[in-house]
Amino acid sequence: MKVKLNVTATCVVAYNSNPAALDNLEKLVISVLAALPAGYIAGAVERPLVSQIGAAQYLTADINLSTYYTQTN
Repeated sequence: MKVKLNVTATCVVAYNSNPAALDNLEKLVISVLAALPAGYIAGAVERPLVSQIGAAQYLTADINLSTYYTQTN
């Protein structure tokens, strides 16, 4: 059986000042895309959003990924 798996990777950086946070997020997204194992397909990188977790604010962006899994037993 072969199935397509769709997953979302969320990149998160501190949101201190908008220009620096955006630059840090861009670098993180590029490093995540460069580290993808063979067989993974990167889809859309969603627009950055400011998210609050507790009292802190973070800049986040989702990366849509997909891969195929084949059951071998």
